[in-house]
This record gives sequence, structure tokens and C-alpha cells, in this order.
Amino acid sequence: MVSIVRLSPSKPWRILRQVTQSDHPSTCLRQNFGKASKLRMTFNLLNIIMNYILIYTTASNMKEAKKLSGHLLNKKLVACVNFFRAENSYLWRGKIEGGKEIVMILKTKESNWKKVRSEIEKIHSYDIPCIIKIKSEMNGSFSKWIESEIE
Repeated sequence: MVSIVRLSPSKPWRILRQVTQSDHPSTCLRQNFGKASKLRMTFNLLNIIMNYILIYTTASNMKEAKKLSGHLLNKKLVACVNFFRAENSYLWRGKIEGGKEIVMILKTKESNWKKVRSEIEKIHSYDIPCIIKIKSEMNGSFSKWIESEIE
């Protein structure tokens, strides 16, 4: 059950604090501003507080990358995944190693970070998978799309 906190529109700093602490900021804003026109006016505030991220990770091959992305997409933890073939060089146990792998860029909400990281760690083939969170700012229509697709 979602608990909604009533906000005072005359106190913007309270709105910002309460909405950022809410588990469902968009619902909190809709409940407190009602009409679509008022919600549109506060959409910039929503973009600031929603905090979207990109997650950079790699997979050993395309089969594993598709398995990881399918798992995360089915759980609605990410909205989109991009794949790039790459060559790499790295230190492993004191030696320079290299190979080919698939770089994945995942798009999601910051509130999903820990869940996504945990899911990748559970099913990844690497002993030490690379999972990097990158804070990002997205255009309004793209962030709305992310909100509509994931939990």
C-alpha cells in the first residue's frame, strides 16, 4: 500500500523534501496538484527529483548480454539496454589480459540501482562483474517513457 503525504503547494522546499523521500514521487505530486495543467507546471520539479541513471556493465558475449538484459527487462527494473561490441585490456592477478566482450548501457531510475546491481551479481558469469552507476539527466519525454515502463 502506498502512503501519500499531503503537501502544501505554498511551501516549495517542503514539497521537494517530502517528494524526494516518497517511494512514489510522481503519485505524490499528482495527489497534491491534481489537474494536468498544474502537473505539467511541476514536471521540471519531478525531473529534478526523479534522478535517472545509466548503468554500465559488460558481458562475456552477446548470449550472456541478452540473458542479463532479458532478465532485467522482464523484472521491469530497466527500461532499455544498448549493446556495443568491445575489445578490452585489463590487469588480472598481476598479468595483462585482454579479450572481447559486450558493453551494456542500461537506463533506469536511481531507486532501482541496488536491485539491478544485485540481479546482475546473481546471474553474471564473471567472478567480479563491472557494474557502474552513472548519474544522468534526461529529456522530459524520455524520462516520462521510463516512468511508464518500469517499477
